Formats: sequence, C-alpha cells, structure tokens
Amino acid sequence: MAGFEKLFGLNADSFRKNCIICPSNDASLFINKSQNRKKGLLFSVDDTGFASVISSKNNFLIGDCVLMLKETSCRNLFLFGSCASAGKLKIGDSVAVDNAVCLESFSSMLDEAANSRSYFPDKGLFGRFYGFAKGKGLSASNCATVSSLYLEKGLTKYFADKRIDCADMESSIVYSAAGYAGLKALSVLYVTDIINKKQFFEPLSVIEKKKLNEARKRLSGLLSDFIKNELA
Repeated sequence: MAGFEKLFGLNADSFRKNCIICPSNDASLFINKSQNRKKGLLFSVDDTGFASVISSKNNFLIGDCVLMLKETSCRNLFLFGSCASAGKLKIGDSVAVDNAVCLESFSSMLDEAANSRSYFPDKGLFGRFYGFAKGKGLSASNCATVSSLYLEKGLTKYFADKRIDCADMESSIVYSAAGYAGLKALSVLYVTDIINKKQFFEPLSVIEKKKLNEARKRLSGLLSDFIKNELA
C-alpha cells in the first residue's frame, strides 16, 4: 500500500510474526524503553525483540490497521486493552474474548435495531493461550463491541439475554478484519469499570487501583511469556 511507511513510521518488511495492538498508554507494559519507537501519522510501533507493538491514541482506524498488516510478516495478532464489565466481572479481572458480538454501529444502537452477529478468535490461538493461562485468573468471555459509551448503559437486558460478560470498542473489528486478511487474532482484555455501577470516569478506590494495575501487569506479562515460549 502506498504510504504504508508514512502511516506506521516504518516499512512493511520491519514487522515481526507476532504483533500486539494496544492503546498508547499500554505500550509501556511490553517495552523497557522507547528509543526504538517508530512514529507514523496514525500508529507508533515498538520492536520488543519478540513482537511488534502497535499503538494508537484512537481506535476508529483499528480495522484499517489490521488490514494493512496483511502486507507484513505478521501472522499472529493480539488485541490488548480495557473493557467494561456487564455486571459479573470485577475491576481487575482479565478475559480472553471467545465471542465478539458486533454492535459497532452507533445508529443501530440508537434505534435499538442492531442486527448483531458474532466474530471469533482463531480457535487454535485461543486454545493455546487459554491453556497456557490456566490457573492464572483468566476467563473466557463473550464481549460486545460497541460504538457508544452512553448507549451501552441502556443495554443491560440485552447483555443479560445474550450472556455478554463485557463490552469494548475493538474486538469484533479486529476479529472480522483479521479473518478477511488471513491473520490469526485473539483479544485479551482487563476490566476497568462496570456498566451502570462504576463508570469509567469515576475515581477508583485505592484497592481498585491496585487491582487494576496488577491486572495490567499480570496480563501483559502473561501475553509476553506466551509469545516468547509458545510462538517464537
């Protein structure tokens, strides 16, 4: 694709087989320093030695990011980030998304007419990671990918009926784009808030902050170890 290097800050040949997409504030969980960071117009890339860590301040072009990775050596793609509990999960819990329900359209959410469908991770990648993480506090979860933090507050019954455990803004996009691009993908998330109970903008208690920080470090470490030991 013309302009690839402009968008990512490096050429397509520089990517590793294993890639992690995460928010900018999570990239530091995977790297010791950022002196090798390459900054493009839309994305930044850090080479950890075992994976290419791709970060962005915004998630609205994450699908384009995944599609463009088809031109690289990327084969295994991990989405790392936050989610909101639909009620049962607690702040600091960690999940591997086994089913991503697509509620990406703001207009459909507004009209309460979402004709949702599901997208799934690569079965082999999910199974290997879930087995690797056994006994380490990770649960398999159904996740709804939404486009509105405001409208998700009115979907409590829908989430309960569909047995949805959490909500994010990327998983179904990454899964559908990865399937189209022929990449293996898996979404691993940590819980930062609880819909209608503990909103994302509300301050956390000291205990909640500790649990959240520990969850971010534990989950990023688990993912790093899995890539190093199982996918090298």
